[in-house]
Order: sequence, then C-alpha cells, then structure tokens
Amino acid sequence: MSKAAGTEVFKSLIATFFSELPPKLEALNAAIGSQDLESLRQAAHTLKSAAHTVGAIGFARLCGEVQENALRHQAEAAWTGAQNLIAQAEVLCRALKQAVLTQAEASAP
Repeated sequence: MSKAAGTEVFKSLIATFFSELPPKLEALNAAIGSQDLESLRQAAHTLKSAAHTVGAIGFARLCGEVQENALRHQAEAAWTGAQNLIAQAEVLCRALKQAVLTQAEASAP
C-alpha cells in the first residue's frame, strides 16, 4: 500500500470513529442515568472495539475496565470509570485530530 493510500485509510477510520462516537457516548450516558450495569457493559464494550480500531489502546483499556466492573456488578467503580471515559473521549478526539494532521503533513510531497 502506498503512503498516500495508507493515509487515506487512516483518515477514513478516524472519520468513521468520529461519526460513531456521539451515539456511543449517548448510550454510555443513558446507562449511567438509568443505573443499568448491563447497558453500561455493552456500551463500554462497543467503545472498546471502536478504540482498538483506531489504535487508541489506552482508551480501549479504560473501556475494558468499565466493562469488567459492570460485568462483576462493581457499580461504583463502573459508574466512576464511565464518567472518566466520557471525559477522556474529548482528549482522545483531540489526539486523533492531531494524528490525522501529522500524518497528512508527513505524506505531503
């Protein structure tokens, strides 16, 4: 794969992540609001998969912790972790936007 094609694939993955993130965060918020651990587990699992797809390993790890806490009915840890995920999603988005810009600059002729 050429460098330019790789950049386009990367940009496409990030664009998909950005478009799918708001409903995933809404599901997380809804689970917190309803105090539904199973819904929280599912939302965290979905976010974890999406994070792995874009290489956001640290964020994916946090998602996995929330997922595991919800599965084990460790409610306080699950709720606290979920609120942290929501805050970290903003940080992740800024980092991904910067990564796209950096990759675009690196592949420019």
